[in-house]
Amino acid sequence: GKSASSTVPQEILTALELAQQELAKGIVERTGRNDGAEIDKYRNGSANGVAWCASFVSWLYGKGQNSNNSRTFGYDAAVQGIWNDAAKAGHFGKKGSYTPKAGDVMIQKSNGASHTGIITGVDSDGTVHTIEGNASDGVRKRTYKPGSKGYSKITGYVDMTNWLSSTNA
Repeated sequence: GKSASSTVPQEILTALELAQQELAKGIVERTGRNDGAEIDKYRNGSANGVAWCASFVSWLYGKGQNSNNSRTFGYDAAVQGIWNDAAKAGHFGKKGSYTPKAGDVMIQKSNGASHTGIITGVDSDGTVHTIEGNASDGVRKRTYKPGSKGYSKITGYVDMTNWLSSTNA
């Protein structure tokens, strides 16, 4: 019979695999200033020193898979840009009205600061597990339990499964 994972677009499985591989490398900034060869890699080679959480997610779905990810949000160094593109395409789900899945992109916004990461899993109680770039100056696992400070900063999620499926022309 058909396996359950057959409904998950290959790009998602690959992005999750890449996130785990990058996490296992123990990547951290060279001097704590958004710098280093691996971090420049996520920016497609640019050593511009800007925050790189969105570049990491962009790389997982784009250059990390030898593509430009033009089917969804492409390469975007700004969390707001990814959010805007997802909302425009109808694939942004607000926290509370959308249940995230592995492969979705978490969007946090608080006091003007924004952050993002790829979701690796969601527990039955709503706890969200992620792998993020630029989390304490590195690629790290994070856990957001409902009611926690980090969870309260989550605005919503980019529904990558439906976005990739809808553009699978």
